[in-house]
Amino acid sequence: MSVSLEIVGSILSDYKRDHGLRPAAPGHIPANDEIPIKTRLLHPYVEQRGIVDQINIFEVDVIGHHIIAQVQTYFGAIGAYSNGDIANIYYAQNQNLCWRRFAVCKEMYHCMIDRLPNSRVNTLASLSSLLSHLAVDTTSVTGGFPPFTSEKAAELYSLETLFPLEFRLRHEADYRSGQVSDTDLATMYRIPLQYVQIGFDPNYMQAIRMLRGRLLQLD
Repeated sequence: MSVSLEIVGSILSDYKRDHGLRPAAPGHIPANDEIPIKTRLLHPYVEQRGIVDQINIFEVDVIGHHIIAQVQTYFGAIGAYSNGDIANIYYAQNQNLCWRRFAVCKEMYHCMIDRLPNSRVNTLASLSSLLSHLAVDTTSVTGGFPPFTSEKAAELYSLETLFPLEFRLRHEADYRSGQVSDTDLATMYRIPLQYVQIGFDPNYMQAIRMLRGRLLQLD
């Protein structure tokens, strides 16, 4: 696992160039097409930098209780993650928009950070087992789907993509003074509430700022 937070800054830079990078307006509940970072626009940037050539996203007809999504990889002619490799991301249809966005973004990052064949679901039997996990009351697929450590890394990259430090700094004064709440920001950026809370932890913010280095200018 060799991806660093620098790749997040690179993806955000390209996203800004192509689509703009504008923080949500306080008090405004954005429509789906107004969400500042749209997951449906992210996969080309991951494909350019990752180890699969094409990412497809599918909703599956199972009832899940929490965030659950996973990748099935189709190997190319040469071998795992060679030219022509495809990653299909599956997520449970009953998830709310915040969790769906976060799950899909997280699995896109798995297409970059999981470089070992046993890190991904790559057989029909594994896919059947994966889908059975979608209905399990857990926030991570663990047993039988290594490595667990990459799951936390993908969560971090997803938080820093969908609610990047640039946006948090814009809202920090209002957040610390109580003028804007965790729920307000989760709604404005369509991310799970718990990740807003993590994102504003002072120690976390300081660490991310050091790791990110130079930040982007917002539109």
